[in-house]
Amino acid sequence: MGSWISVKDRLPEDDRNIMGWHTGREASLPLICYYDEEEKAFVPLFCDQEAYVFITHWMPFPEPPKGKNNG
Repeated sequence: MGSWISVKDRLPEDDRNIMGWHTGREASLPLICYYDEEEKAFVPLFCDQEAYVFITHWMPFPEPPKGKNNG
């Protein structure tokens, strides 16, 4: 798996799902999200409401497993 990339260095491609490091008021944790180029904001997936989150670092997902049992 790759290294975390600072959003100050580079942003992900538009609408590409990534793992983002979220720094919130109560906790810091990884989130699955995407970058919305039009809004210039990160949008979390698997959230009841669409909300933008503050992401400091991100990384692309690794390639999926290979073989007959991967779905």
